Amino acid sequence: MGQNPAELLANAETRIIYRQEADQLGSTGTALGLTGTEQALLPGLGTGQGLWRIKDRSFVVQHQLHPAELALFDTTSRMTGGV
Repeated sequence: MGQNPAELLANAETRIIYRQEADQLGSTGTALGLTGTEQALLPGLGTGQGLWRIKDRSFVVQHQLHPAELALFDTTSRMTGGV
C-alpha cells in the first residue's frame, strides 16, 4: 500500500518551500513543522528563492540559472509578453 501525503512529508529529510501568501502560512507551517521564523521568511522570498530544510537545519537559497535555462523556464516574461 502507498503512503498518505502526511506520512511522505514526515519521512522527507529535505524540503524546499517557495514563497507562500500570508493566508497559507498556518497550514503550510503545520504540515511541514516550520518554526515561526521560517514561516515569517516565506512571504518575503523573491523569484528563485526557496527555504531549504535539510533535517533540522534551514537555509534560504537563491537558485542560479544558466542563460539557456532561463530562456526555457522564464514563464514570467511569457505571461507579460516579454516586457
